Amino acid sequence: MSDIRILIVDDHPLMRAALRDAIEGEPDFEIVGEAVNGQQAVELAAKLKPQVVLMDLYMPVMDGIEATRLIMAQNQDVRVLAITSSNEDEKVVAAVRAGAAGYILKDFPRDRILIGLRDVAAGRRFIPPEIGEKLARGLQAEMVEVQPNPITTREHDVLTLVGNGFSNTEIASRLVLSEATVRVHIANIMHKLELHNRIQLAIYAQKNKARP
Repeated sequence: MSDIRILIVDDHPLMRAALRDAIEGEPDFEIVGEAVNGQQAVELAAKLKPQVVLMDLYMPVMDGIEATRLIMAQNQDVRVLAITSSNEDEKVVAAVRAGAAGYILKDFPRDRILIGLRDVAAGRRFIPPEIGEKLARGLQAEMVEVQPNPITTREHDVLTLVGNGFSNTEIASRLVLSEATVRVHIANIMHKLELHNRIQLAIYAQKNKARP
């Protein structure tokens, strides 16, 4: 099994060192680089091709939210795990809207940070309960209410599996589709439902209890 390639992004040297120390001892992780602001993170993500970007949200030059948005626009396969000292509602929502797959706080214990990294690297979401409540509250106004919608039967099948936490690979296997086709279906569903990223899609599916 290949190492999980990680890019650490934080403007504070001590925090980068602490994250590096926490990660380096793990046999399944490889730190491929470090960035001190969002702009550098975007450049290094394009160059180094990490699987996971551990992204601080409060940084000079370019903050982590805009950096996340740009990184996801470059490569939808990159997973961003947002990390910050604050769990303010607007920051939680903004990070998810930008494409972050998870959100952790800097005062989380080491083992919880490692779980978050492994979860998002595996294609899962990592939204701890204490943050999930804020996320749900912040996204509530943006969610599309239950109503007849223009999605096809196949798109509905994909939506159901996304809501159940399956990765694109797992969805492709279950529905006997290629991963490329699954990605197209997901993009079409998000466009039709006016959702911005996979987490919002999953919350929509769970809230509306999509069933095949």
